[in-house]
Amino acid sequence: RRRYRALVEASGGIGWEVDAEGRFSFVSPPGLAGHPPAALTGRSPESLYIDAEDARDCVFTTTRPVDRRDLWLRSAGGAPVCLRVAALPRYDSMGRHLGALGLAHDVTEEQHRTREEARMRLRERTMLHLTALLRDESDPGAMLSSAAMVVRRATGASGCVIVAIDGDHRIEVAADGTVS
Repeated sequence: RRRYRALVEASGGIGWEVDAEGRFSFVSPPGLAGHPPAALTGRSPESLYIDAEDARDCVFTTTRPVDRRDLWLRSAGGAPVCLRVAALPRYDSMGRHLGALGLAHDVTEEQHRTREEARMRLRERTMLHLTALLRDESDPGAMLSSAAMVVRRATGASGCVIVAIDGDHRIEVAADGTVS
């Protein structure tokens, strides 16, 4: 047990163990997702999951080894937290499942950065595509229709309409990029 705790501390992660009843029996400081170890001991890990669907395949009660699975949990303050978890099931000499133990690392900031980088790449590709359309198209109506289609595809929307407002504040459709 002492060696396990030393390994956990050296890894920079959070060590945890779940018993045969599927409840936390050990969580290293500072705890998981803002929940202190004492608040987690005896608690079902499924209660931390944001999505009940994800809780059905709970990493913390696994019966097979798990390596680097990202999962979203609800923090003590209610915010979503992403943990990257590795887990090993534990069995007795008769093959009965005794629970599982593992390590978790908070990768919430990494996930946010990855998502933001993907959004930025999409914006950049969209702008490059729009710029090419504006450069290559000579008919203003066709230019706007093409731009509406590019925006629709880039956002995953089912449609995009570009409108013009005249001097009397009347709105008219300048381009329709909806899917027929």
